[in-house]
Amino acid sequence: MSPHRRIPRWFWSRVATPKWLTILSTIGYLVAFAAGGYAIINQPSSLEGAVGGVSMYSLSALLVIGGLIGAPTALFGEWKLERWAALLAGIGTLIYVLVIIALHFEGSGNRLLQAGEVTIGLLGIIARAVYVWQRPIAPARETVLGQGRL
Repeated sequence: MSPHRRIPRWFWSRVATPKWLTILSTIGYLVAFAAGGYAIINQPSSLEGAVGGVSMYSLSALLVIGGLIGAPTALFGEWKLERWAALLAGIGTLIYVLVIIALHFEGSGNRLLQAGEVTIGLLGIIARAVYVWQRPIAPARETVLGQGRL
């Protein structure tokens, strides 16, 4: 088998199971990282004006750190570390939802759709946190480690 085929197969074999859930979670962490990073560079003016620059940097940093830790730990089943990533990303997202709701009641316009969509994302983070809090590493990885194959 050529090295071009061995590397992807080796990499794919290291992805934690269930693979579909792992890939979706990893993408979610990457989105949190990218969104938080972009918000640090270019803060949303409506939110920055409502909560202040330091608060926006803090919220964004939580997303960046959570995404940075969460993507590789979710991908390779290091759930003990991913717990903290989910916690950080979840706190950042919760603060964001609360800011959106506060802006809805303070200002004009309707922000409930935005708050609802972000809440759906928050519930996904909470579901992942509960899922990974049950054991320190992914079940399939635990089996592989027990057999001394890593």
